[in-house]
Formats: sequence, structure tokens, C-alpha cells
Amino acid sequence: MKKIFPNLVFSILLCLLFLALQAASALSIVLGSIGLVVLLGTTLPAAAIISLCSSINRTPFFEAMGWGKVRESKIVYLLAMTVSLSLLVSEADNVVSQYLVPPSFYDTFIFELKTLFPEGSRFDFTLSALSVMLVAPLMEEGVFRGALFRGIASQLGAAAGIIASSLLFMLVHINPVQFVGAFCLGIVYATLIMRGYNTADTFLAHAVHNTISMVFLFGLIELPGMSIPNGETIEHVPLWIIGVSLFVFISSFVVLMRDEKPFTRNREAP
Repeated sequence: MKKIFPNLVFSILLCLLFLALQAASALSIVLGSIGLVVLLGTTLPAAAIISLCSSINRTPFFEAMGWGKVRESKIVYLLAMTVSLSLLVSEADNVVSQYLVPPSFYDTFIFELKTLFPEGSRFDFTLSALSVMLVAPLMEEGVFRGALFRGIASQLGAAAGIIASSLLFMLVHINPVQFVGAFCLGIVYATLIMRGYNTADTFLAHAVHNTISMVFLFGLIELPGMSIPNGETIEHVPLWIIGVSLFVFISSFVVLMRDEKPFTRNREAP
């Protein structure tokens, strides 16, 4: 099989480029719009990387990002997996925030996150929200599961592609509070791609996950361990909810893995 760009080394370099372009996008703050900063930061870096992969591999843009038709017969299981995984990932972030990083990391993370959604400007708030809920999942899946996973897996095998692309996805999130959660999401989404799904499927899961996070960030629904704590004490997701979530996640994930053709170096991912 013809190897797909990028390999592991180039994948690392592309992630550095991703971060550099995100930093450069922040310069658009001179236009006076936080929403525009968030939109450009979620689109330009990813679009540049996917375009580069498209050019080098001589494939159309959407093929380079691994796009395809959503598995309609599996949507219910995909949504069940996503909701349960969001609860489990949130608890993982809680554990990291309480035991593995200084309190200042968590406080800074929440403060910086909320500044991206200025409630005094309906335009900026809406643009930032749509960017986080829809644009970021679309572009990130195109880069990390569409381009990087497939490139690394085509040369080193699916297992290496899953681990390496997930580690890179984790590291570009910068803040240690998100590391464990981002790595877990990367493993799950890359495994779906490995089993024959495409980035339209993982985009749907990623978008729902980000939307759930937004709902709890702004207190539209209250749940211990998911809602942002008002005091200094970090709350945890109730144990019974963790148990139910773990059961639902494993059950739905097993169904999603069933009857799908695995990715190998002898067969290109869709």
C-alpha cells in the first residue's frame, strides 16, 4: 500500500505548526472581537494542515480529512457512548484538578475558558459557542483522526496511529487539566476510525461532547462533578452515575465495534 503523509515525525511538526498558527490567530483580537479570535483559531490552523496533507497526498480536501457518510444505523449507540463518555471524562478532569495539578491551574483554566464567551456581546458569545460546539470538532477530527492517525497508521500500524495521534491531540490542549480527558477522547475516536468509521462519525460524537460541556459550563443544567463549582472545592460525579456511565459506555462501544472492518496497513481507512 502507498504510504500516506504524514509520518510520525511530520505529525509532530504539524502539531507544532498547529499551535503556532493558533497563537498567530490570536492577533486578530486587534479587530475587537473575541468570537472572531475563537473562530479563526479553530479553523485556520486545521485548514492549513489538512490542505497541506491534501496537496502532498494528491487527494481532495475532504478525502484528506477522512470525511464520509455517517453510520446512520449506529447513531443511537454513538450518542449513548458520547454522553456516557462525557461524564467519565469530566470525572477524570476532576481527579486531575484535585490531586495532580496545583489549584491555580484549574482556576486559570476556568477563567480563561469563560473569557472566550463574553456575555456582554451576543455576537461574540454566539460566534465563540458555535466555534467550540461545531467548528472546532469538525476541524480537529479532520486533523487528528483524518490526517494524522491515517498517516501514522499507514506506516506504523493502527495501534501506533491510535496512541500517537491521541498523545498529540492531548498535548495541543496545552492545559494539564484537560490532558487525561483529551487523551481518552483521542483513543476512543481514533479506535472508531481504526474500525472503519470516518470523521463524520467522530465529528458528531465530538460535537455532542463539546455541546454537553458548554451546557454545564454555563449552568443550563446542574450536576455535581459536571457543573463548574462555585467554591474552591472540586465536586465529583456521584459514584452511581459513574457506574451507570461506565456500563453504558462499554455496552455502546462494543456494539459500535461489531461488524466493522479494521484498519490495517494493507487497507486504507475510508
